[in-house]
Parts: sequence; C-alpha cells; structure tokens
Amino acid sequence: MKHIASRKEEEAISDLINELFKRGLVQTLHLNHEGIPRYCRLHPKIHNVLVCKSMEEKFVTVVNVQGYQYFPINNGTVHRLSLQSNSSRVQAVAGNDYADLSRARSISIFGQASSTPHLTDLKVVRVLDLEGCDGPVCLDGLSKLLHLRYLSLRGTGVSELPATIGELRWLQTLDVSSTKVKKLPPSIGALLRLRYLNIRDTDVSELPAKIGELRFNLKAILVGSKGRFNSVETVTKLPKAIQHCQCLEKLGTIDIREHHASFVKALGGLNCLRVLKITWSSQQSNEKAYREALVSSIEKMEPARVPNHPLWFPLFHGVSWLRA
Repeated sequence: MKHIASRKEEEAISDLINELFKRGLVQTLHLNHEGIPRYCRLHPKIHNVLVCKSMEEKFVTVVNVQGYQYFPINNGTVHRLSLQSNSSRVQAVAGNDYADLSRARSISIFGQASSTPHLTDLKVVRVLDLEGCDGPVCLDGLSKLLHLRYLSLRGTGVSELPATIGELRWLQTLDVSSTKVKKLPPSIGALLRLRYLNIRDTDVSELPAKIGELRFNLKAILVGSKGRFNSVETVTKLPKAIQHCQCLEKLGTIDIREHHASFVKALGGLNCLRVLKITWSSQQSNEKAYREALVSSIEKMEPARVPNHPLWFPLFHGVSWLRA
C-alpha cells in the first residue's frame, strides 16, 4: 500500500509542476530522448524576485561574481550561503574572515572549489552542494558533518571518498556522478538513512556488498552512463545483496553482461521497483535463460506498481527479441 500512496503523491506533484510549465514560471532547457524535461530553470524575473525576497527575510546569503552581493554588513550569522565566484570577497567568506558559518545549514558553491569554507567550521550543515566546481576539492573533515543530509560532488575532480564516510549517519543523498571516483568505501553500508545514490559516469566497477545493508530506506541507485546505453568504461557490477533493498524504486542502468541470469530473475523480488533500466549483449538476447529471467522479473511487477504496465508482457515468450 505504501507504493500506491507514494504514486498518488508523485502524480499530485507532477500536476503542480506541469502547471508551473504552463504558466511560464519554469522553463525547459533540455529534453531527454523521451521528450521529458531533463533540465529546467526558473523564469529569470521570478528567480530575481525569489532571491530578493529570500534576502529580505534573511533566509539566504548570496555573493556573486559581479560583486553584486546580498550579504550582511555586520558580523551576522549565516544560515544558507550561496557563493558564486572566486573573487577576493568570496575567498574572505570562505575563510570565515568576517562571516560566522558555524550555524550554516546549507552551502552551495558555484565556480572554484577553493571557495568552499573549511568543513571543520560547518558544525550543523545539512546541505553541501559542490556540483560542477573547478579545481581540487578538499574533503578533510567531511566525516565530522554529522548533520549532513545532502552531498553533491557531481562533475568535480574528486577521485576518492573518505573511508570514514559511513559516519555521516543522517546522509540521505550521495551524488558522485561524473567524477573520477573508482571505488566506494565499504563503510557506505553504515549510511542506513541513504535514499539516493548516483555514481553514473564514474569508473566504479563494482558496488560493495555492504550496499545490501541499506534495505530499509534506499530508493534509487543510478549506475552506468547517462546515455541510453552503457559504455565499456562505465559498466558497474551490482552485488547479489542488492535484492535485500526492498525499498528500491529506481535501478539503472544495469549491464547484464556483468550478471548471471539468476541475478536478473532475482530483481523481480524488489517489491517497490518501478523503474528498471538494463542493457545486454546480442548473445544474451538469444539465450533462453536470460530471456526467461527477464520475463519472470517483469511479470512480477503488478499494474499497481507499474502504472503503464504493457499488456504484451505475457507474450514475451513468442516475440522476436531486439538485438543490442
């Protein structure tokens, strides 16, 4: 019943978002191959109004590249900070020269990674967003951010995650996509509240078996490539323990070339799974064991779990299979 309620909530949210598109308050920047908006932005005028209003209410502090800055003149406490350049003023903020960041709850950096404040000074931060930052990223003290819920290192030069990342017991989102990371620390199994894991477009060849311990909250695992098909460089093997993650709703893109047919069949036991993306070789598409395993998994997905449940699923045994 939980996944049914979740689906109704998502439909309501989708209706609200579509209304924003219709009114022009949100603009589409890029569509994916299915015609679904992949990147969006607020209308510039709406964005400016929201920024100004947020500053008036002392909800956020912004320092940008033009030197046009919304920043308290006195030594006020900053709760939500957005640094959008690498100017001397931004460097001063990053170094906590005249800003108290000890109570900052959200930090977003645009530009140089060197603008990031010292992590050891961020006592209660919950959101740390470094997506797309240029230059070396220093993660010293990351494991001390005990209140951290959201961590995005997407598109940065990070090549290794701290072995102690498992100490971030409240972490819900971990995004290291499009980085140079090659391995996830085994301690990731201690992130019991993790809901979203994105390692797409990395050189991570295998998820640690400890991922199976995230069975109660993990809802999405994104591996492989952002494109429709995996490349050799981005093939990531999933452990058998993945079948214990009974809250998974989205899993992809799995390259079946790295898995046995029994693994594919076991995916049907993921009771909440709603999105499953796979690729396979032409050889596997001709092997009866793989075809039957895939059919078995799909047939277990009830219409209540898959809203667009194709009526032709039962006919899989008699159709001509597409070659990869």
